[in-house]
Amino acid sequence: MIVRELSLKELEEALLLIQETFLATEAKDCDPRGIGSFLGTLSLQNSVVMVQEEGFTFHGAFHEDHTLVGVLGAREEYTALLFVRVGCFGKGIGGGLLSCYEDKMRRKRPHEGHLKVNAAPSSVTFYQRKGFVVEGPQRVIFGIPFVPMGKNIPKEDSY
Repeated sequence: MIVRELSLKELEEALLLIQETFLATEAKDCDPRGIGSFLGTLSLQNSVVMVQEEGFTFHGAFHEDHTLVGVLGAREEYTALLFVRVGCFGKGIGGGLLSCYEDKMRRKRPHEGHLKVNAAPSSVTFYQRKGFVVEGPQRVIFGIPFVPMGKNIPKEDSY
């Protein structure tokens, strides 16, 4: 598996993977307003603005045949999106994406950092296995349920 930052030209494919995976997995826990709200954020134009003007980055995980199988979207210490293609669960793709981003944050910050994620309820166990802890009760915003979680990441020379 190869994990790297995505180019703007690759965003459309990444957004399609996110949409397909969301509809197949997380949408069942959302009310119709939540589904519409989430899908409404996935426009190519909006994503390009987020990358170019707001410091958002997208990272992709690729199989050896260059097929995109996972996407992580983040801004600084906040992981906003982590989706793995249906049929590819349990193969280390999500963990590989998280690990790559944590390494990037360690190199970028000379001090200890703290990653944050609003995890889908069905993903809490995954994040706990990756060292995240629950930081508050489950909430629902715009019809989308989530659990706030966080993880301290040590500075580069202390791990």
